[in-house]
Amino acid sequence: MFPIIDFLNGLFISSGISLPIGMLYRMFCFFYLVVGILYAGFEKNLYTLVTVFFIFTILLILFLQAVVLQNSVAVMLKDIEVFIKFFLWVMIAYFIYQRRKDFLKINYDSIFIAISAFFTLGLLIPYVLGLGNQTYENSDAGYKGFFFATNDTTIALMISATFTGWAFMKALVAKKKLKATSLAALYLGTLICLIILGTKTGILYGVLLTVGILINFLVSQKNR
Repeated sequence: MFPIIDFLNGLFISSGISLPIGMLYRMFCFFYLVVGILYAGFEKNLYTLVTVFFIFTILLILFLQAVVLQNSVAVMLKDIEVFIKFFLWVMIAYFIYQRRKDFLKINYDSIFIAISAFFTLGLLIPYVLGLGNQTYENSDAGYKGFFFATNDTTIALMISATFTGWAFMKALVAKKKLKATSLAALYLGTLICLIILGTKTGILYGVLLTVGILINFLVSQKNR
């Protein structure tokens, strides 16, 4: 869901609509994780101790900071909003740890391919139609779109390219022509997105990944 949420968030901001969809989505994820973790229960081990100690320590720091600096309630709420982003990373890891056996059964290929498709289309469609915000205001530099964080989007597309390229290789070796063609189109679209974003890291990674995929394919098919 998160590529769609990110896209909609940018769309509403561009349209001047004051709807904090990103914040609402983050709060939903936070409370979902809290309920899920409490429902599954805590295992008595070092990982649980470290996780709980980490969260408790950060909350203590937040409390002491509010007392020493005499922060208002509004400032404290702003701090808590930032800390929730920070806690999500720890809570996601512990949530998965609690359900590690179940997560081994998930088909990650289809999940990452769907995420890749949403990200690629979410950047290409506004770019082609000329919609959204210019990356750099008052200039023609950059690209138009609804994704605001260029570096974050680059990292997301680098991960997408990796999984799409891997799935493409598997489909190619298995001689699944239709699937391989679809994945090739998605992979090409992801590479185009990295070029549109224009970050040196993203473009270099796209080139190296493509070369690596070609070498891997040639080595695995050397008998042909």
